[in-house]
Amino acid sequence: MAEGLFGFFEGDFPENELVYIQTFLDTVAEFSAAETGDAGRFLAWWDETGYTTKIITPDSQNAIRIMTVHKSKGLGFKVVIIPFGDWKIDQKNTILWLRPTQKPFDAISLVPVSYSKALKNTIFASGYFTEKLHAFIDNLNVLYVALTRAREELIVLAPRPKEKTVSVAGLLWNSLSSDTQFPLDTESGLYERGSWPPASVISHRQGEALRVRTPIDNASAATEEWPVKRMYSLSPDNRTSLRRRYENGFFRDENRKYGLLMHDILSRIEKREDITYALSEKYSAGEITRDDVALLEEELMSLTGGDEVRKWFDGSMQVMNEVEILFDNGRSLRPDRIMIDRNHHVILVDYKFGDRKDTVYQRQIEKYISLIRAMGYQNVTGYLWYFSLQEIEKCIF
Repeated sequence: MAEGLFGFFEGDFPENELVYIQTFLDTVAEFSAAETGDAGRFLAWWDETGYTTKIITPDSQNAIRIMTVHKSKGLGFKVVIIPFGDWKIDQKNTILWLRPTQKPFDAISLVPVSYSKALKNTIFASGYFTEKLHAFIDNLNVLYVALTRAREELIVLAPRPKEKTVSVAGLLWNSLSSDTQFPLDTESGLYERGSWPPASVISHRQGEALRVRTPIDNASAATEEWPVKRMYSLSPDNRTSLRRRYENGFFRDENRKYGLLMHDILSRIEKREDITYALSEKYSAGEITRDDVALLEEELMSLTGGDEVRKWFDGSMQVMNEVEILFDNGRSLRPDRIMIDRNHHVILVDYKFGDRKDTVYQRQIEKYISLIRAMGYQNVTGYLWYFSLQEIEKCIF
């Protein structure tokens, strides 16, 4: 649906906005793969979470990424700009829940107290200084993360403090105004990594970038970009699709392709009403065409409407499609369909889409039935359903 809407209006979008359309279509595709292709559920998810989706740019692109210090953890950037390097180190106005330790106030288990300097002269002084220490540690940790993300250049906009407040800007100015002398390569004008320029240099080079020696990254310099100026909408019927679900990739055996496709569709069907929904999922994934949907729906409706199997798909039984049965030595088997009625009668069905192999298939069904009986279900009936031959063989052991 989203692809179709874009197809109607693709000529109306300017080139510099197509990246937003591409990201939205990618988001729709990811949601449909993880959830269901339902417009109502997608819109509800979009209102709650999806609207926060951001455009991801490659690291090689000449662009600025804006993020919080917390989100930069574990990342590294060639140049880092910290535009607001003046946050307070101390805690902001907040409420502390403290326990009084002096009588008669200790009769109250917890008291809400406003955090302020006035607490240091009260019975809550211990709680105040503990919170102050934690606030200092938290904010210094944030500063550490912010200052260690740059690989080549770090720019911090920290205005000179006008008052005696404990802030990041104050700490930086005090550090850079130190009288300690540091080595300077006068020939190249570069400062060695890990050293700070002396205070005299800071005073007359304020606002200029201070360069450091770093190895040249040849790999990033060799990156070549190919801009895409136009997006085009194609109907799913006109696309070449890669069917990644098939274990052996592409193969020429049409019967095998048909069998794998039908197995996958039948695994999504519990009742006859599920046939239309299962086929729409395969169509949305680009695995079948619109013509395939019509043909397969007619075929499945006919096959599941027969007298012998109609009750299997009427919703009266508990259905388990492709559920693994675990047994000794960590092995497992996976029957195609298991149904349990109200009388605990178990019906087991295995789908076959090729020629008959009575001995092999009979042993397979016998193994399934023996495992289910070992679980305590004694009334078990197995069936081999040959779709291509339109035959159902009952197996009782």
